Amino acid sequence: MKKNGKFAVLLGLTTLMLVSCNNQKSQTDVTYTVFTETYENTIEISGNISAAEQQQMTASSSGTIEKVYFKEGDRVKKGDVICKMSDLEQQYNIANLNQQIAQKKLNASPKEVELLEMQLKVKQQELEDKKCIARFDGIIAKLSVREGDYLEAKNEIATIINRDYLKATVEIAETDIPKLALNQKVIFTFPAFPEKVEGYVSYFSGVGTVTSRGSTVFDADIRIDNPPEEILTGFSFTGTIEITAPKTLVLVSKNVLGFENKRPIVKKVLKDGTEETLEIEYEMYGSKYINIISGVEPGDELKNMAEEVRSGTKKNAPSSEQKSSENSNKNGFGGGMPAGGMPGGGMPGGGRPF
Repeated sequence: MKKNGKFAVLLGLTTLMLVSCNNQKSQTDVTYTVFTETYENTIEISGNISAAEQQQMTASSSGTIEKVYFKEGDRVKKGDVICKMSDLEQQYNIANLNQQIAQKKLNASPKEVELLEMQLKVKQQELEDKKCIARFDGIIAKLSVREGDYLEAKNEIATIINRDYLKATVEIAETDIPKLALNQKVIFTFPAFPEKVEGYVSYFSGVGTVTSRGSTVFDADIRIDNPPEEILTGFSFTGTIEITAPKTLVLVSKNVLGFENKRPIVKKVLKDGTEETLEIEYEMYGSKYINIISGVEPGDELKNMAEEVRSGTKKNAPSSEQKSSENSNKNGFGGGMPAGGMPGGGMPGGGRPF
């Protein structure tokens, strides 16, 4: 039984040694492919686009559309009359007041004349209100009336927009505000337009607003100069504010990294199966990868380094002089330690000095 027990222990140790050797061999046979990854430092946004300026025209009083001077899609200038409502009543009231003022100036007090002149200004404003006038240069995006239409007060007449640029106001989380700066690039994606459009940050608030969820957000204005004609006001978008320009990293597992004479190296596996040792520049990227600055290219196959090479503890092969000295020591020459070890219970011949 004892003999069998010793045999079992010996067999077990032999198996462990074989498994260990096979594991070491399989680990060093592993290769890793160098790949690239683009790092983007951005803030995600979404919203709806609007015109630089927008004018909603509505009827100031009831009346009939007497004349329409433009059609939908026409460009207009500031001060252009888009349409005019019937103003016969206002013209009559103004003419009547002018006659009264002329008579009162002959025999009435200055106060009475002053009151009539104030009434005249009111009637002149009412006459002016019968005209729908553009407040800025723009485009008639919508025209809701035709000549002869009868309108009530506040009925919609037209919408004019200024498309010199498009804009949107988006919410920025408080954690992203320190990254934000004026003129940062914004990339817009519109579901209704196939191409990406570039804009920039034009303003952001220094005062936050607490949402119903308890988080704090800040308003930021973004704009697109010279926008494509196909992008209409109201279009929804998603986008990114670019904090820094995108950076392409050359990455590989840190297991390929080794050291030789304190210099970082990798072993590149060539197409014919041979290996080439290359010195590299690198920086750590997280806990599992290295970003290679120089020395290898994307697509290169790099060999998994043995643990002693990765840690830099593997010793170089001894020189011929070192071998000669070691042989002399083993044979008792050169004043070396005898093969049997030091007398008096010293370090055995198989040990290493401290």
